[in-house]
Amino acid sequence: AEVTVSIPQGSGVSAIAQKLKDAGVIRSAYLFRWYVGQKGAASKLQYGDFTLQKSACSYDAIIAVLSTYAKAETVRVTIPEGTTAIAIAQKMEAAGLCSAEDFLKEANEGDFSKYTFWQYVPDDAPDRFMKCEGYLFPDTYEFLKDDTVHNYVATFYVQFDAQITEEMYAELEKQAMTLPELITLASFVQEEAGNSQDSNVAQVFRNRLADGSPYPRLQSNTSS
Repeated sequence: AEVTVSIPQGSGVSAIAQKLKDAGVIRSAYLFRWYVGQKGAASKLQYGDFTLQKSACSYDAIIAVLSTYAKAETVRVTIPEGTTAIAIAQKMEAAGLCSAEDFLKEANEGDFSKYTFWQYVPDDAPDRFMKCEGYLFPDTYEFLKDDTVHNYVATFYVQFDAQITEEMYAELEKQAMTLPELITLASFVQEEAGNSQDSNVAQVFRNRLADGSPYPRLQSNTSS
């Protein structure tokens, strides 16, 4: 029996293996992940809708099918830098992918604990408008139509998670700075400068906020 398996954009080998197992194409997600790793084929796997046979394909045949770009109905959405969470949600709604309300609800309340950065974002923070603000990474995305809202949000979070390295987390800890503080300060810098002088503006802000500073305020109009 044939079955159609939909692989969302940005899916890793683990997610793909689970999709195949759920569809009855393979029996062991673990063995498939191991085999893909042995073959060095992880980077070849594409996203889209694929037609496969239940429990009848060899792993090599499955990899061959998934390595072929599958034409799927997609929608391209471009998110410029500095776009707010609400504006991003409105863009997703305008593209016909989901409602802005559903997008924001999932972005703020969904379970994204598998991403490293999520553990550094507290569930409750004073004076915070939205938990997702600042973490929906701006880029140009190709979204599958009729995908889940969770996968739409996850696409943004996957990109953000890839930007913050282990070295950056270590440096944040060394400087006694939290990830939300970094993102908040970065938003001020972006609004203040928005060009190649960002690093200079950031240093001015850091100097003003440093212990013992004679001017312990940002003194930035954008902070209002």
